[in-house]
Amino acid sequence: MRKILLFLIILTLQLNSGFTQKPDNINKNGQKIPKLDMVPINYNIFYSVQVGVFFTPRTADQLLNVKNLYYTKVVNGNWRYISGIYRNKKEAIAAKKEIINKGIIDAFIVVFNKNLSSKIEEDKNIKKGYISLSNFTLDSLKEALIISKKKYEELTSSLNKEISSITLLKKKTENEINKIQSLKSQRSLYWIIIIIAFLIAIIAILLYIFIKNKLKLETEAFNIQMNITKESFAEEINQTKQALIEDNNQTKRLAMLNRVINTLPLSNGIDKAFDSKKLETQLNDILSNSDPKEMDHTLPVKLAMEISNMRLKFLSLPENTPGKKQLYEIINKLEKQFNKSNYEIVNLEGKPFEKGMKLIANFIPSNDLKPGEEIITKVIKPQVNYKGEIIQTAEVDVSIGK
Repeated sequence: MRKILLFLIILTLQLNSGFTQKPDNINKNGQKIPKLDMVPINYNIFYSVQVGVFFTPRTADQLLNVKNLYYTKVVNGNWRYISGIYRNKKEAIAAKKEIINKGIIDAFIVVFNKNLSSKIEEDKNIKKGYISLSNFTLDSLKEALIISKKKYEELTSSLNKEISSITLLKKKTENEINKIQSLKSQRSLYWIIIIIAFLIAIIAILLYIFIKNKLKLETEAFNIQMNITKESFAEEINQTKQALIEDNNQTKRLAMLNRVINTLPLSNGIDKAFDSKKLETQLNDILSNSDPKEMDHTLPVKLAMEISNMRLKFLSLPENTPGKKQLYEIINKLEKQFNKSNYEIVNLEGKPFEKGMKLIANFIPSNDLKPGEEIITKVIKPQVNYKGEIIQTAEVDVSIGK
């Protein structure tokens, strides 16, 4: 409330101090807006649309280029602008709508008699009454606000320029001070450099002698250590060689799995024919080539992941997708062959979640379930069993009813 009172006081002082705009009553084409009493009128009563009342003259551009503009001077000396001289109210209503569409939303219809005395003509209730000072006070305040805003912007711009000048002067002063300090310290720096260089030379000579003796001792120790570790190096080389052979076998198994996966019509060629017997043979090779002593389940687990991913892709395909039936048969054959090798992919999706289940669960609140109900709604990584034992723990999303 205090801010509003302060603003009104400042605005009143500006208005009383002659804070006005340079008069200009010329439209966009350089022609003056005519005064109403200078226009010949043949009607005893006519209608018009009031555009606004202002302290100072307006241009057609400032009035959004409303056509058929005229002005009159009211009792207190303000400028009143209207649009059009209409014989009937219907024409005036149409003109008012057009002016409102231009952006002057507070335009209204007025009625003039032959002596140019005006009355307000409301659109619906047809209330009439002589125009008083309150009808144009709002427009006057709007004009004053616009002028105040311009003055504020000019003052802000000027202040910013002064600040920039002060900042620039400050930088120049700091540069000069830095130059003086640099020259002052440069002389003493020369002597410091000479002393440091002398000390560095002495230290370098001492370090050379020390390092030379140390290198001699370390060389002898290194030769002794080389002889001691020669046998251990040979043993490590043999171990590395054996590891490379094992990695090569693993690589071959991965390549075989890749060939099997690539033979599956999982991309654009889903409906292409495939050799099911060849597929079963390749799967048997993959599942049987694992060393039973080491029981490395890496390849079967990867194959289980591929089967799970293929099922998800199958479920996402539209019903009319070419080759969808063939893809379903491929997935079933893969899983049957997988199960024959004592491996099993456990389907947990849609099952209730129970405490004590060996899996990794991500809990997600859900409004679709009953309060306290917990259902596995998505399998991120499937559970894989070998002879009934879990060799890969499942990772799932569990929805919890709120």
